[in-house]
Amino acid sequence: MNLSDFPILKQLCGLMELPCLEELVLNNMPSLERISGGPFPSLVKLAMYSLPRLRDVWIVTKTTMSDREEGGSFSNCKYHMGQEFRVGNCLSYLIVLSCPKLKVKSYLPLSLQLLGVYGISERLLESPRRCEGYSLPFIFSHLKMLNLCQITEFGYGPGSGRRWNLLQHMTTLESLKIDDNFFQLTELPESLGSLHSLQKLTINSCNMIRLPQSMGHLTSLHSLDICNCSAIHKLSECLGELCSLQQLIIQSCDSLSSLPQSMGHLTSIQELRIEECPALHQLPECLGEFSSLRTLHVRDLPNIKSLPQSLQRLTSLQDLIIYDCDELQELPECLGDPRSLQKLEISGLPRLACLPEFMCRLTSLKQLWIKNCLGLTSLPMGMKSLSSLENLEVKWCSGIKSLPEGIFGLPSLQTLEISEFPEIKSLPEGIKCLTSLQILRIDNCPGIKTLPKGIKSLTALKQLWIHGCSDLVRSCEKGKGADWHLISHIPDLLIY
Repeated sequence: MNLSDFPILKQLCGLMELPCLEELVLNNMPSLERISGGPFPSLVKLAMYSLPRLRDVWIVTKTTMSDREEGGSFSNCKYHMGQEFRVGNCLSYLIVLSCPKLKVKSYLPLSLQLLGVYGISERLLESPRRCEGYSLPFIFSHLKMLNLCQITEFGYGPGSGRRWNLLQHMTTLESLKIDDNFFQLTELPESLGSLHSLQKLTINSCNMIRLPQSMGHLTSLHSLDICNCSAIHKLSECLGELCSLQQLIIQSCDSLSSLPQSMGHLTSIQELRIEECPALHQLPECLGEFSSLRTLHVRDLPNIKSLPQSLQRLTSLQDLIIYDCDELQELPECLGDPRSLQKLEISGLPRLACLPEFMCRLTSLKQLWIKNCLGLTSLPMGMKSLSSLENLEVKWCSGIKSLPEGIFGLPSLQTLEISEFPEIKSLPEGIKCLTSLQILRIDNCPGIKTLPKGIKSLTALKQLWIHGCSDLVRSCEKGKGADWHLISHIPDLLIY
């Protein structure tokens, strides 16, 4: 049930019992000050959006009410009959968005799995006093997921994070997302380190200059994502204590100038992404210690001039992307075990003059993309050794004047795309050897005027796309062009 857009409604009281109601959304009621009703024994999801004047919500369960009636531990709290919002023991999702004055005085069921709070006061994360009407911290003891976004100090100013002592009671929390959006959050609490069950931590758009030292205690953490934290200059050495970490993403941290050598202790890490960090001038040699690393993405690091030679020790590496590193002049002579790498993308490296010959030993490589490398003048001659290659894209490398014959000896190649080669004059006759080729795309190669005759023998070819090659387009004109008889058997033709 969705109740939305009641601009003058001040009280939403006495909502009738709806025994089958599973989802309730209250949205955009700018005058609403109070809600009550129920019971809703089947309610699974409760969401409150854009209720700027709503202050106190007493969320209670049948168990809580019985406890009060029997003179239990909650009987001395400021708790008023008729103001309760009564739920059952099915409530799993509670989401609060843009309710800056709200205090959720809750005796929530242990069924609660996800709590999402957006644009409210950080007082919600303080450990409550017994008589304030809040439930005791054990209501969060079964919480699995917590999403915090735009948490403010007392609902108005920036949140400091110092009041978040309630975190220490969330002993089963597995996923925590902190997303500030307006870069107001200046620090995270040391109590973060008490989340011993935490497996995934996302920190986004915060204005803190460091991470809490206690993060080293998160020994169950599998995934750490630090994004858009522009004030962080360096990461703490405690990062190396995250012994279970499998995924590390560092993205858009404008001031980050170095990475800790302790990262070498992250021997369980399988995925590392370092992206959009303009102040970073080098990557640590300890990256070569990541014996379990399968995915490495290095992207938008404009001041990196070289990659660590230790990367040759990445024996499990399967997916490597090096993208938009303007100062990078060369690649290491070897990158991991050539029998492991399956995907390689090299893009946006204008100073790269040549590709290392190790590329020709990548016998398990299935996907190779080479894009926007204006300094390249040729591709490796031994590419015919890439026996497993299925997808090859070479684009925007205007310095390359011809394609090596080795490209046309790839028995597994299914997709070939070449784009923006003004100097290439023709495709070799060896194209007839690409017996597995299904897709061929030629884009903006004006020097190519005709197709090789061997293309007629490519019986597996399903799609041919030719664009920006005026002479070739005329040669392939349906029923008229000199090369039409070579391509008429292809089901999907796009020539313009």
